[in-house]
Amino acid sequence: MFLNKGFPYPVVGVANDTMTATTMLQEANAREVVVGFPGQEGVEFALHAAELYRNRRFYLALNNLKPTATLFAQAAAKGVRIISYRSAAADLVRALGTAVPDTGSLTSREPVETPVLQAASQEYLAAKTAALRPLKHQRVAVYSVKGGAGKTAIAANLAAYAAAWAQGKGLKYRVVLVDGDIGGAKTAGDWLRVPENVTQNLLVWQSLQGLPGWDVVEKMLVKVPGKTDNLYFLPSPQQTGAEAISGELMVHVLSILDQYFDLVVVDLSTRVEDDATLVTLQTATTILLVVTPEIGVIKRTESRFLRPAARLQVNLASIQVVLNRTNPKVPFKPADIAAQFGGIPAFPEAIPEDDSVLACLNDPGADGPVVLARPESVFAKKIVALTGAVLGLEMTKPVARRKNKLLAWLGRITPGRKAAL
Repeated sequence: MFLNKGFPYPVVGVANDTMTATTMLQEANAREVVVGFPGQEGVEFALHAAELYRNRRFYLALNNLKPTATLFAQAAAKGVRIISYRSAAADLVRALGTAVPDTGSLTSREPVETPVLQAASQEYLAAKTAALRPLKHQRVAVYSVKGGAGKTAIAANLAAYAAAWAQGKGLKYRVVLVDGDIGGAKTAGDWLRVPENVTQNLLVWQSLQGLPGWDVVEKMLVKVPGKTDNLYFLPSPQQTGAEAISGELMVHVLSILDQYFDLVVVDLSTRVEDDATLVTLQTATTILLVVTPEIGVIKRTESRFLRPAARLQVNLASIQVVLNRTNPKVPFKPADIAAQFGGIPAFPEAIPEDDSVLACLNDPGADGPVVLARPESVFAKKIVALTGAVLGLEMTKPVARRKNKLLAWLGRITPGRKAAL
């Protein structure tokens, strides 16, 4: 798309995904390769491909992703030139005016032998196939018997990261966060940087009959501002309208959202006796039961929710305990919680108290919730792992594992190659 205006050189082929691009690299004879896939996906592919195909010159066209010193160093080491997405055609015309060797490596490194290249490409394709397999539909309820346990922070950040990750992978995947904390503090929208004066809320959905079209549904939701275009938010009504949110209305709303969204995340109130909360817990595919390391919270979670779960018609098999706001100085492990709760599975990684969470929430200049604005924070890393556990996918950087295997192959060619890289 960014080479179609006034570009004087012929384009051998165009790939719309990295799997097709990998196959094309094996077959096409082009000496120049432009990588323009969005976000981290393009960076991973450019560095991976440039490591293998050393007789070609690679260009990485960046759009929204900001280049860092580390990225420039990584690209330079692989012979990848970083160019602007907006001026890619002009940048390429200038670059193609320089001399290009007819054969051999463009980065003064030994070429990769054909068997190694083919094996590395096959591994990459296998990894991509696993990463891009269809995601099943999920309705996730985030619940706690105690206010202040951090369930809203977990719900909002999980939804935001799932949407950002899917978009970065080029997947058509919609995510919606529903503020089901009826009459609660209304902080879910704060996490997503949604203005307070929006007119959409759960109460307005009373007017919908049957299954409306997407054009109607989209207008009834708030499009979350930011880099993602696949994340939506449905606020809870103000205090005056909270009593009108019945269990029947909640079921109607969720059944409509199920038709149009791949992931529906509902942040619930602590009052399991409320019909809207109860029906959401009864129908969720996954319940994230958020607890904090306090004996009173553990006891109330048992007595108010887990013991009466059968009577409440809540499926115990759908529950996963999430231990949140832990303190390293006070040992308290998820396994201890699971044992206390009679074998209810627990997310194996406790989420510690992190000052970045509150600092990001109170920062008006933060670009989204903490998992996106401060990805290096401890809380963000735990949310990434939790999101992967919920969706059943590896959401950390699988490239690291591919790189380790690739380095082992390259080590067979040149002694000391692993240390050099």
